[in-house]
Amino acid sequence: MKRCTFLLVLFSLICSVSELSATVTTRHYDFEEGAAGGAATELIDITDALLHENADDFFGWGSHIWIEVSGIEARPLPAGNLDDVVEDVALVAPSLSAIEGQGLYVDVSDGSAFDSPAIGSQLAIQFDGDARFDDFDAGGGSRGVYVNPRAFENGDDVEGNVSESYNLLTQAWVYPQENNGEKQTVWQSGREQGSVNITEDGFWQFEDLGSVGDLNCSQAEEPEKPYSCEEGEEEFPVAFNEWTHLGIYRGGNGAEIYLNGERVAGNINPSPPNHFGSFAGHITLGGRDDGTNGFIGLIDDFKVQGEVSIGVHDMDFNLIPSVPGDYNENGALDAGDLDFMSQAIIGGENTADANGDGVTDAADRLFWVDQLQGSYVGDSNFDGEFSSTDLVQVFTEGKYETGEDAGYAQGDWDGNLKFDSGDIVAAFTAGGYELGPRAATAVVPEPATTTLLMLAGLSLLGLRRRR
Repeated sequence: MKRCTFLLVLFSLICSVSELSATVTTRHYDFEEGAAGGAATELIDITDALLHENADDFFGWGSHIWIEVSGIEARPLPAGNLDDVVEDVALVAPSLSAIEGQGLYVDVSDGSAFDSPAIGSQLAIQFDGDARFDDFDAGGGSRGVYVNPRAFENGDDVEGNVSESYNLLTQAWVYPQENNGEKQTVWQSGREQGSVNITEDGFWQFEDLGSVGDLNCSQAEEPEKPYSCEEGEEEFPVAFNEWTHLGIYRGGNGAEIYLNGERVAGNINPSPPNHFGSFAGHITLGGRDDGTNGFIGLIDDFKVQGEVSIGVHDMDFNLIPSVPGDYNENGALDAGDLDFMSQAIIGGENTADANGDGVTDAADRLFWVDQLQGSYVGDSNFDGEFSSTDLVQVFTEGKYETGEDAGYAQGDWDGNLKFDSGDIVAAFTAGGYELGPRAATAVVPEPATTTLLMLAGLSLLGLRRRR
């Protein structure tokens, strides 16, 4: 029974993912489980996927599965039947529990005093220097393991069918509030997988990197240089009372540091390599694992990630569109952004929260059209109004009632990525047909719903006859 359950999970993962990132998010603490002003004593990991499938063939298996286990789990895995062992040791949504003090849930929604840059964020955790969380009770750190999918399906032995992953990426949005003249630790992932710190004199410092040493100055232009800072090199000053995105990546040979989406220090392939001897025994938030260096400030969208394939690291800072609503990141608001939103809604991904209510849903599409595009549902040619010209355009595309995939410019006005009668109803019900540009609608009465549907029917008949 256990094996059948796992196979069903694996099958669903394989079938549901068409494009896989280089980075797999094993933990995501978005802090949305609380209420503003409330005490935080347990932080919830919202990533509940157990198995992460990837097509890359590192080991001659054809593909591989990536799992997260405790940082102190037997290496690479305990002996035994592979699917039984994976079920026993793979971590699913380990929480972070308050070890000292308690955090405070703070409103960081759009327009609030702290207004987090994290997409869709409503809440963050505020630390007062005495609060500290870790995963001792729920997980005991983090380590990645590659698994042979065929051996897993067949219930073969562990031996020869697993391999350790030496990669760990931790990243978060951080809002330091006070330089108290003492060292602060924002988070720590074991003694060799990296920690993010603020020095006594107010600079970012990245420690707990084993043989890599400390990284607190810019060496990105000359990665072959030793890791210690030299005279004249640029240090990284902390911007207090501002949001900064920080990321620390630790691989098998070296480490890299990211500030606001850009690599600023470190070298992942130095010569000689900087090997490490231990994985992340604990994930600690708000201070060091020994109870020192308490952090004063806010943390939002903390993630623990591994690498399932060779490629660039996915830094959340780079997810923020330079133009609000530009989700396909082409520098403009266009139909591709609405298609991105539709895909996010269908896939259950909270990556296009246009109205800032914390979720990505149909209301975001309407907000995007009304407030960002400044037009009406149905304006597929983006001329600022919904008219017969738009109807001609979408029917000319030839997607109506064919079952083929269709985007907003091809008539998908209700967001299901098809063009059918539901889209006609959605557009005419929105009330913008032949009202001209939105700025002029205040003095124009809306037609009754019956009239709108009649117009829709007439338009359909006329356009179908033209075809």
